[in-house]
Amino acid sequence: MSERQLPAVGDQVVSQARTITDADIRTWAGLVHDYTTLHVDAETMRESFFGRPVAHGYIALNLAVGLMFPGLGEWYAPARAYRTTGWSDVRFLAPVHAEDTLRCRRTVLAAGEQGVDHLVEMVNQDDSVVLTAVEHLAGD
Repeated sequence: MSERQLPAVGDQVVSQARTITDADIRTWAGLVHDYTTLHVDAETMRESFFGRPVAHGYIALNLAVGLMFPGLGEWYAPARAYRTTGWSDVRFLAPVHAEDTLRCRRTVLAAGEQGVDHLVEMVNQDDSVVLTAVEHLAGD
């Protein structure tokens, strides 16, 4: 196997965008069996603080990985030799609604023999950060 090129601390990329749909929210609700009013009851949520249903936070967290492929896959996992070993400091900072468009911004916090740590920020169409976390990746 050829030697891997590690990213440098401070390197940053921004992923492609993905617009969240009502179908995404309902599909996720079915997948994880979470039909909480907050997520699926538009009528009740119309009168709430949020004014409409809120997407499950883990939709944004999972997109933090999915949006890296295919375009940024080599940056995310050079030579396909890296894998996620954990997440830490996950914070859901703002609601995500159907019709919001998310991008993933990643900044390298640490890179070395032990692996790579990314600061992960999910950003909406208004450039508001809706989620932050640290993803820890390790090589083979």
